Amino acid sequence: MPVQTLLVLALTMTVADAPKDEAKKDLEKLQGRWTMASAVHDGENLPAEVVSKLKFEIKGDQFTVKGDEETVKAYAKITLKLDVSAKPHLIDFVIGAGDEKGTVVEGIYEWQADDEFKVCVAIQSKERPTEFKSAENSHAVLIVFKRQAD
Repeated sequence: MPVQTLLVLALTMTVADAPKDEAKKDLEKLQGRWTMASAVHDGENLPAEVVSKLKFEIKGDQFTVKGDEETVKAYAKITLKLDVSAKPHLIDFVIGAGDEKGTVVEGIYEWQADDEFKVCVAIQSKERPTEFKSAENSHAVLIVFKRQAD
C-alpha cells in the first residue's frame, strides 16, 4: 500500500475520532453536581420553589435528579448522549427507569462558562429544538445549569 494511501487513512481515522474526543471532553466537563439557575417552560419561568428544590448529579454518562419526589419518581435513571458534530451540540436524555422509562428527551446544549451550561429540550414532542428559546406552546424547556458549589 503506498505511503500516501496510509497517510490518507490515518488522517481520516483521526478526523472521525475528533467528535468522539470532543464529546468525551464535554462529558468529563459535565461531571459533578448542578443546580438550575433558571428554567422556562412554554414561555413561562418555572416557580422559584421548584427551581431551587431540584438538584442534579452527573457521574459518567448517568444523570441523576434529586430533590423533588415526583420528578425523581418520573425520571429515576437517565443516561446522557452527546453529539458535538452538530451546531448547536445535541444532547439526549434517555430515561432508563421510573414512570417515563423508555422516553428519549431530545435537546441541544451549549456552554456558557466552565461552571454553567444551557439546555433546551423538547417535552411531549419529537421535534428537537433548534434554538435556545422556550416560546408559548412550544413544548420546549430552556434550563440554565450552574455548577453547585461544594
